[in-house]
Amino acid sequence: MDTNQAVARVLKSEGVEWVACFPSNNLIEAVAKEGIRPIMFRQERGALMAADGFSRLSNRKAFGVVITQGGPGSENSMGGLAQAFGDNVPMLYLPGGPALAQHDVRPNFSPVRTYQTVSTYGEVIWKPEMTASVMRRAFHKLRNGRPGPVIVEIPADVSTQEVPESSFNYLPPKRLIQAPSPSDVKEAVQILLGAKKPVIWSGMGTLLGEASEELKALAELTGVPVYCT
Repeated sequence: MDTNQAVARVLKSEGVEWVACFPSNNLIEAVAKEGIRPIMFRQERGALMAADGFSRLSNRKAFGVVITQGGPGSENSMGGLAQAFGDNVPMLYLPGGPALAQHDVRPNFSPVRTYQTVSTYGEVIWKPEMTASVMRRAFHKLRNGRPGPVIVEIPADVSTQEVPESSFNYLPPKRLIQAPSPSDVKEAVQILLGAKKPVIWSGMGTLLGEASEELKALAELTGVPVYCT
């Protein structure tokens, strides 16, 4: 199998059922062969926003996945990535990239390099044997830490190179549940109750933590107004 097929198998093992895509990337055919449904959009921003919406509703148990071509395709993805980054929405973006010999030659466009400021993590699959480890790190970042877009760039020539079977040992990473220390919670309560004009600013963390009922109970108990992003 080549790198595209290996990435598709990883997505299948992670339970991905569909991918948003536009317009042309051999990875799209590879995922279709694995039984993952490609949904074509008319523009990259639309594909990214669809994946964004899916991730918002999935509480970090599933993730929207987007595939675009390199060059203009990945250049048109800026807006969707920036919005997901600003709203702390985890989703996986798989753009094509320049061939290795041309990667640092202007005006070739590297999505990972260019979008560092609007992604929580990005990595290039420089060699086929890196596929499993890169994808494992990508899904670890999707599940853990501050949420946001994760980018895995696949150079054009690497995408068709054979992945050694010995290196393809993918195991889905686990989600590590985190909680603040009791002392920090106590301090936050004291600050909230001592405030003269408090407002609760509720963000994406409330949804990802499935804490909507707890937020409602807190607001009703304290009488503090709630503002949602």
